[in-house]
Amino acid sequence: MKKYPNSFLILIALILVSCALTWLIPAGSYAREAGESGDSTSVGQFSYGEPTPVSPLALPGYIVDGFAKNMDLILVLLFSGGAFSLVNASGALQALIHGIAAKCQKRRLLLLILLTSAFALICSNQALQLFIPFVPVLVLLTVSMGYDSITGAALLILGGGVGFSTGTLRTTTTLIAQKIAGLPLYSGLWFRALCLVIFLVPTCLFLCLYARKIEQGPKISPMYDLDRQLYSDTDRIGKRLSSHADPSGQALSCPLTKKHKRVLAILIVALALMVYGTLRFSWSVRQLAAVFLVLGIGVGILERLPSDEISGLFLKGSSSLLSAAFLVGFGTSISLILSAGGITDTIIHALSQTLSLAPRWSQGACMYLANTLVNVFITSGTAQASVVMPIFIPVADHLEMTRQTAVLAYNFGDGFSNYILPTSSALMGILGAAKIPFGRWVKFMGKMFLIWAALSCLLVTIAQAIRLGPC
Repeated sequence: MKKYPNSFLILIALILVSCALTWLIPAGSYAREAGESGDSTSVGQFSYGEPTPVSPLALPGYIVDGFAKNMDLILVLLFSGGAFSLVNASGALQALIHGIAAKCQKRRLLLLILLTSAFALICSNQALQLFIPFVPVLVLLTVSMGYDSITGAALLILGGGVGFSTGTLRTTTTLIAQKIAGLPLYSGLWFRALCLVIFLVPTCLFLCLYARKIEQGPKISPMYDLDRQLYSDTDRIGKRLSSHADPSGQALSCPLTKKHKRVLAILIVALALMVYGTLRFSWSVRQLAAVFLVLGIGVGILERLPSDEISGLFLKGSSSLLSAAFLVGFGTSISLILSAGGITDTIIHALSQTLSLAPRWSQGACMYLANTLVNVFITSGTAQASVVMPIFIPVADHLEMTRQTAVLAYNFGDGFSNYILPTSSALMGILGAAKIPFGRWVKFMGKMFLIWAALSCLLVTIAQAIRLGPC
């Protein structure tokens, strides 16, 4: 079996490279002022400043800061792991997924399409991070249906990635970018909705073709060896990857009992509460972590488990997602190092200067590619809008490109690369929850990202050609 680089080694290498760049690239900054939302917005000319290279001895401190900045997300990972450990111990999820897999035996690909599309619609307004706790369930579902763990993680990453990156209804990215650009809020919605559909079709096709290949030849899966280790004992739903029958040829039985239904009822109430709280009261991941804590304890009490067994199962589940929490912290530290070195604005300035050198017809696509490179250094979509849009809007005006096209280029550049970059806390959290090493994910995701990039260039070029306006 081919060896893949460890996710932590990749992140450590990137941390070292980021530190080296702060010594090689001149420090610089744009003049900024505080906006109405409290974000810092670029308003003036770029100027070089005093170099502030990051000492290698300071790197551990930045890694700790990366953890501190994402503490809410780390807590929701740990608490959800503990809660689902108690739910899994009841056997309720296994029984439910067995029933779904059995009923969808002849329509499994349709189920993949429906789930991918559902996440695309949900994440057109909601954050992908909110669904990290459900990744183990998605993985268990796809494994039981004869696919692999990558298929389960891809349901959320690919679907949610399309919904987020097309920026259809995003308040934390599209609305901020449009406000900075002086455009009517939610203007250009028809074109972004069309983009969502255009991206979703090849994405679903790509995932279905991959799933069918894994079903026909499980060993071609990048996760084949690890999936066998992880699910050979715990997968009581199917016989692993390609078979759904016992040696006698009869379907394996996993009936849904009254006890299972009670546990599932609590789980559904908790999930519904999280969705309602997020939509109605703008709950953050902090409140979701609290719900998972109550969910885990509630299931343990309902199952009448001894207190020491409840705590033991909760801690066991939390420890299973500890690696995901570490990946989130390490990934975030990279952008903190670049910012501390004062080179983030320098990189943005260099990219904006090169845009005017591109052929006129390709300038929209080049702006998308420039935003993609910026996304390596500024992972927050809101922060990226506040920093990049005040710079690129004057560039767009100078190039006679509509501001709506610039917003679209920002959306695509900020979004799609999140699902192949190890600096993305959402991606690393999902991969950690699914126990998928980053190198193995890249082997699957590389082709999909190239398709996304090609479509992004094409659609931004079309927007530029038709002079996509504010309406």
